[in-house]
Amino acid sequence: MGNYVRNVGIFIKVRENLTDPKFVEFIQDWDFTEDEISTFLESIWEKSRNENSSKIVKFFIEYKDGILHPDKCDIVCPAKKPFDERGYTLSVAWLSYPGARLILEKKYKYKAVLECKYWGALTSGGEILNPKKIFPRYMGIVTSTCITSKEQITRPLPEYMGFITIWFGKYRKINIEFLVQLLEDFCMYLNTDYGVLFDQETHEVLFDLFEKEK
Repeated sequence: MGNYVRNVGIFIKVRENLTDPKFVEFIQDWDFTEDEISTFLESIWEKSRNENSSKIVKFFIEYKDGILHPDKCDIVCPAKKPFDERGYTLSVAWLSYPGARLILEKKYKYKAVLECKYWGALTSGGEILNPKKIFPRYMGIVTSTCITSKEQITRPLPEYMGFITIWFGKYRKINIEFLVQLLEDFCMYLNTDYGVLFDQETHEVLFDLFEKEK
């Protein structure tokens, strides 16, 4: 790949749950009404917090004296909210929300998409529907499958509870050694076992940090 490359991104998976523990506890027994879950979700929106989510966001702030420090943050693209003290708090809250997605951007440098893979909850007509991984903007979706037995709600959680994808500027040349080091540092920081460099156009894996260990 040479010393400098274009169109190479980073993709990392983490096993730790990024969801606010209050939500995990709330749905533990799946014993709530539509009004109760709606009220609860409203109460934690932009107030959620999970230490794993906070740790991920802090990496972008602190890595190598702030070279990744975001300018903007949001839950949709393009990110528009300034990443100031309030932006940091919101970023952690968004990433800690069930089934949510956080966007971090540094102008002309990169866009990072961080995803919480925990299940969200869907309701319809007062009935609680099957647990399903969703984004917050889909909270109103109606499905036809309603809970009729406990077995329906005891599906396993994903093996990896969070995804981190970093997209770099399409025409920006980046030192490949820097990318490998960033990938290694981030994975070590998170103590995870999945991290790759990928082609941003074809999504082909170009380098697997843990390939030799598999």
